Amino acid sequence: MKRWTRKLLAGLLSFGMLLQAASPLSALAAETPTVKSSITVYDGFSRLYTSVTYVLNRYTDGSVRWEDDKNPWDGVAVSYDTSSNTYVFSGTLSVPAEGTGNQATLICSDPQNDSIKIDGGDGVAVNTSLQIGVSDQTRGAKNVTVLANSNSTAINGSAAFDCYGDVTITNPSGAVTSQYDGIVVYDNAKDIVITGKSEAPLIGGSFSSFSRGNITIENPDGADVRTNLSISEGAAEVKLTGSDSSGLVLFRDSSLNTFKIKAKTLTMENKSGPVGPVEFTGTDTASAYRVAVGESESNNTQTALTGTTYSETVNAKYLRISTDGFVPAPATPYGFSVNGTSVTAENAGTTLPDGMTYDKATNKLTATKDITDDLTIEVTDTALKLDVSLQSVTGDVTLLGVNDVAITGTVNGMLTVGTEDAYASGNVTVNGQLLGGTEINCIGNVKATGSSNGGILKTKDFYQPDIIRCNGAVYLENAGNGYTTCSLTVIGATDVTVKANGVFHAAISGEGDITCSGTVTLTTTGVRAMGSNDPLTYTQMQGGSYTVQLDDQTPFTRTGIFKESEVNLLNKVKSIIITPTGSTPAPGPDDGDTTPDDTGTVDSGSDAGGAVAAVLVGGAAVWGGYEIATRVILHNILPEGAAIPANRGQLALLVWNNAGRPEPAAQSAFADVADADMAKAAQWCVEQGIMDAKTAETFKPEGWTPKLKVIEVWNKAFPKQ
Repeated sequence: MKRWTRKLLAGLLSFGMLLQAASPLSALAAETPTVKSSITVYDGFSRLYTSVTYVLNRYTDGSVRWEDDKNPWDGVAVSYDTSSNTYVFSGTLSVPAEGTGNQATLICSDPQNDSIKIDGGDGVAVNTSLQIGVSDQTRGAKNVTVLANSNSTAINGSAAFDCYGDVTITNPSGAVTSQYDGIVVYDNAKDIVITGKSEAPLIGGSFSSFSRGNITIENPDGADVRTNLSISEGAAEVKLTGSDSSGLVLFRDSSLNTFKIKAKTLTMENKSGPVGPVEFTGTDTASAYRVAVGESESNNTQTALTGTTYSETVNAKYLRISTDGFVPAPATPYGFSVNGTSVTAENAGTTLPDGMTYDKATNKLTATKDITDDLTIEVTDTALKLDVSLQSVTGDVTLLGVNDVAITGTVNGMLTVGTEDAYASGNVTVNGQLLGGTEINCIGNVKATGSSNGGILKTKDFYQPDIIRCNGAVYLENAGNGYTTCSLTVIGATDVTVKANGVFHAAISGEGDITCSGTVTLTTTGVRAMGSNDPLTYTQMQGGSYTVQLDDQTPFTRTGIFKESEVNLLNKVKSIIITPTGSTPAPGPDDGDTTPDDTGTVDSGSDAGGAVAAVLVGGAAVWGGYEIATRVILHNILPEGAAIPANRGQLALLVWNNAGRPEPAAQSAFADVADADMAKAAQWCVEQGIMDAKTAETFKPEGWTPKLKVIEVWNKAFPKQ
C-alpha cells in the first residue's frame, strides 16, 4: 500500500474516533425539552381523595411521556394532536394501575386550551367511572370527547365533566353508560352531544346538566335516559330523540321532581311511543311561546303557550316548544312511495319499514333486516334512479319504476319488478329463493342464484310460469340438490342460462318458453335438463337459423320455432345448447354493461317485426342493434318531425292527433289524466282497442313506453302504414 493511501486511511480513522468521542458532549450541549403542559391522573374522585397520582407531560419538542415512566394504563397509546390541542388516549381507560377506588379523574394543567379525547376503538372507551375536572371546583379540560364502538357501553360507569368547551360522547353500537350510571355536566360546558344505539336506555342512570349551550341526546333504538332528567341552568336548544314504547325517560322519580328542562327551545321525538311527562321552563321571557304536539315535525297541532312554563304528559310522538312561531315546513318528497305512502325527508323515519334506510346521496333504499309483511315500492319521480337492496320478505314484493334490485334471502310471496309497459331501469340480482312466483321486467341483466333442495324460483302453482322480460342476459343457477325453476318464460333477453346441480332434478322442471337473441344453455348434473314430458319452446328473435347441441350428440341446424319435449327429442338430455348461426354469445350477467334504455314486444309476423329482424340479422341483438333498429322503424312510420313518445300519454295523443282528433264515444273515465286533449286521446284509444286502460279509472299517462311498444301500437292504429 502506498504511503499516501495509508496516511489518508489513518486520518479518516482518527476523525471518526473524534466524532464518536464528541457525540455525547454534543447531546449534553443540546437544549433539553421542557414541559409545556400536562395532565394529572388521580385514582379517585379528586386530588383530595387519592393515594396515587400520575402525570403525563407534553414537552416543547411535541412528545408526551409519563413522569418517572409511571403509566397507569398498559396498552393505552397516548399522543398530542397539535392541530386541535388535544391529548388523545387510544384504548380503554380503567382504574389506574395502583388505584384502589372505582374511578379515574383527569385534570389538564391548561384546561382553557387543552382538550381530552378518549377513543376506545371497537371496544369500551372507559371501563370505570370517569371524571374530567373536580365537581364544579376545577376545570379539567377545554373539550371532552369519548368515542366507542361497543355493543355494551362507551363508559362502564358514571361520568362527570367540568370543562370549558363541548362534551361529545358517541357509541354507534350500544349504550353510553352502564345500567344505573348517570352523567353530570357542570355549568362551564358549552354544547353537549350524546348519541348511541341501544334498546336499553342510552344513559343507564340520570342525566343532569348545568350547561347553557345546545344539548342533543339521540337513541334511534330505545329510551334516552333510564331515570331522572334535569337541565337546570337554561340551555339554548334541547333536542331529545328516542324510540321506546314507554317514553324517552323510562323511570321518572316523581318524588324527587327532577324531570325538568329549562331552556330556550325544546324538541322531543319518540318514534315508537309517547313523549311522556314534560316539565319545561322557557328562558326567553321577552317572546311568546308556541307548542306543537303530534306525530312528527310535519304532522302536528300548534297552540300558543301562556307564559313560559309547560307541564304535561304528552301522549303523542312529537313535541316542540319554541318562540319562533314556527309553521311546519312543507314535506320534502324523495320521489318514491312505500306501501302507498309518499316518503319525504320529514316522515322517512316513520314511513319506512323497521330496519329500512334511505341514502339520498346514493339514491339507495336498503333493508338491514327481514321484512315480515308485504312490501310495495313505487318510484313517482321519473328522474330518480332508485336502487333497492332487500333481505328476506315474508309477503309479496312489488317494485315499480326502480333501478337496480338486489335481494339476499327468501321472498315467500310474489316478486314483481316493473311492468310489461314500464321496465325497471337496471339489473335484478337475487341470492336466495323466490317462492311465491316471479315477474321481472327490467332493462338490464337478471341473475338469480341459490342453494336449495327445492327450486330457487318456485311458484305456488307449479304450472304458473315465472316470467322474465329483459334486454340483458338471464342467468339462473341452483347450487343445491334441487331443480332451478318450475315453468319459465323469458322474453327479449340476450343469452339465457339455467343450471341445476341436483341428482334427479331438472334445470327447468316444468315448461320452458324462451324468446331471445342469443344462446340458450340448459344444463343439469341430474337426469334431464327439462322436466319429464314438459316442452321447451325456443324462438329466435332475429328470425334466422340456429344450431341445437344435445349432450354430445351431433348438432343440427333449424329455423323457425323449436318446440320439443322428452317424448319427442329431449329424453334424458342433460345439456341443451341453442346458438344462433354465425353469432357469438352476448355478454353474460357479469360481463360488461348491457343496460339499454327501453324494451318491448313486437309481433314477429308484423311488418315491424320483420323490419327488426332485417336490421338485426347477422349478430346478437345487443342494445346498439336494438336502438338503431327501433329508431329506423319509427323514423319510417311516424309522421315527419314527430318526436318518439316517451310515455303512454304522449303515445295516445300522437295516435289521436294523427287520426284527425275524433271525439270519443264517452267522457273520459280516467281520473289521472288532467289535460283535456290527452284525456280525449286516451279515452278514444281505449275505445278503439288500440291501447289498454290500467284500471277502470286510471290510464297511467306517465307510464314509460318502450320503442317496440310504440311500433306495436302504431301498427295497430294504422295497419296500412
